[in-house]
Amino acid sequence: MTDTLPLGRNRGWNLRAQGVTYPEGESPGGYPRMIDSRYLQTMGVPLLAGRYFTADDTADSAQVMVINKSAAERLWPDTDPLGQIALTGGGEWEIVGVVARAPPLTRGRLRARDVYAVHPAGVGDA
Repeated sequence: MTDTLPLGRNRGWNLRAQGVTYPEGESPGGYPRMIDSRYLQTMGVPLLAGRYFTADDTADSAQVMVINKSAAERLWPDTDPLGQIALTGGGEWEIVGVVARAPPLTRGRLRARDVYAVHPAGVGDA
């Protein structure tokens, strides 16, 4: 399950690395996708480091995030992103996984910084 269909809406989050100061208006940003725990595997998105979501990652558990390689390179160019904290308007998220770039979900995004979080419905492995 995902909250964004292919070629659907394209919203962004003000995404930044904890402890990094960005010049005014230059926060890296990212494109959030709220997904269930099996979405990335179902879509065939390769895991590059860390882990995919599990059924234990729910809306009620610690806020964790899986990011794509483009987001990892922009937010932590010289640091391992695993265990780092990403800041959004919705709080602090621990990075638990890095994946390859998924097929674009919207038009015109070649090197998008996609970030994935567990869908608020809390859908786990079925």
